[in-house]
Amino acid sequence: MKRLILLFSVSTFLIFATVNCEVEESTTEKAEKEQESIMQRARAQEPTYHPKNFLTRKNVNKWMKRMDVPSKLFYIYVMADNGSITHYFVAQYRPVSTATFLTPPKREWDIWEQNVLGPAPALDGVFYGDGAGDQYFFFDAETDAFISLKGLNYILSDQPLRVDAPKISIDVKKSEG
Repeated sequence: MKRLILLFSVSTFLIFATVNCEVEESTTEKAEKEQESIMQRARAQEPTYHPKNFLTRKNVNKWMKRMDVPSKLFYIYVMADNGSITHYFVAQYRPVSTATFLTPPKREWDIWEQNVLGPAPALDGVFYGDGAGDQYFFFDAETDAFISLKGLNYILSDQPLRVDAPKISIDVKKSEG
């Protein structure tokens, strides 16, 4: 008798579970069919364009190839707030954000037996914040001098522009002994 009651209970549970799942599935299926119907009408009214030339991809590849030339010079034209170009630098490479790191800026730390994401030490052994998003650095093409730009508007080009602005020259002093 106990087996019969147990079998009846399990069967009743399975029937209710199946009915409940069918209701949820039918609601989900209804929503999916509605979405599909909308997408079919949208595609019929405005078909998806299939590009032939992939120009964005071509331009990203061209940019990457240009960034991969070690001897390429970059011209950095600093602009005043009114848009006029005040002067320019010639750099060994394009300006790099000071928020650029060679190691991951965050790591997992075990704190009270929990893994917590926190700052990671940089290559110089200290911890930094998120970096200054408006600060960039580069090295002068002639002198290898380190130059940092903070909060400036500039135009970057890999070819000299025809502008009336002086080139900033670095005064190289020989270090004493």
